[in-house]
Amino acid sequence: MKLQHRLEIYPILFVVWTVLGVATTYTIGAALNHYPALIPAISHTGEFPPENGIFTIVVTISAFLFLIICTIRFKQIFDEREDHYLSIRILNFIGYLVAITVVIGMLLVGSFDVSDRETITVHFIGAFFVYVPGFIYYVIQTIIGPVFKSLNRWRWVVLMVRIVLLFMGGILLFLYLFFLFTYRIFVNNSTNIMIPTQMNISTTSAAPTTVAYPLFNYATGSQWFMVASFYALALTLIPEFYMIEMVFTIRNRKYVTRNSSNSSSPSLQ
Repeated sequence: MKLQHRLEIYPILFVVWTVLGVATTYTIGAALNHYPALIPAISHTGEFPPENGIFTIVVTISAFLFLIICTIRFKQIFDEREDHYLSIRILNFIGYLVAITVVIGMLLVGSFDVSDRETITVHFIGAFFVYVPGFIYYVIQTIIGPVFKSLNRWRWVVLMVRIVLLFMGGILLFLYLFFLFTYRIFVNNSTNIMIPTQMNISTTSAAPTTVAYPLFNYATGSQWFMVASFYALALTLIPEFYMIEMVFTIRNRKYVTRNSSNSSSPSLQ
């Protein structure tokens, strides 16, 4: 028995699952007044119970789906290695290693939240592994994309969309890091300013009126739009995944063994 499996479902499932999961944690946290509902950091949507458990499940499954997508992509290019230059094959391997780094970062983000001083550093390291290598991964896929001749004219449409999304994502990544580091420097130089969450806004009256609070909003706003551009880049894999499918072959073990025993084995002359 053979089971045919279309692969373009994975980028769609990855984006839909993650967006719905983060929207769920955002809604629960806003309803419980765990943070200012306007523009919290994405990690803050899973900072407090009960949404932190949901956030961990969402990010873990998203990491697994992203690993599946990157493995399919790697195998897709690897199987056509005879038609590609050595540079494309090297980029393919580098891209897969970068993708594994992103997966590790996602697992760190989901496992270590920002509410604990002992784990927040690990969380920030995981976020760095997600955003910066994630951007590099899509740059590599943009370079590799035009080699798929089977897409005909659509490969150039995909290429242009990826270039636009990468340009937007790159600017937003820079703005996010700039505002975040500026905010952290301001916080470190101040004794009465903390991260503006529901837990400390009530105890820090100066936070909403200082420079730090707008900087935090700029950073989180850039983060949301940057992540949206990354998810849009993931959806650009759909046309290329549409050209391939996975086939599972299920056979009876006894039948395979019987046929194997009846077949004559080659002998060395």
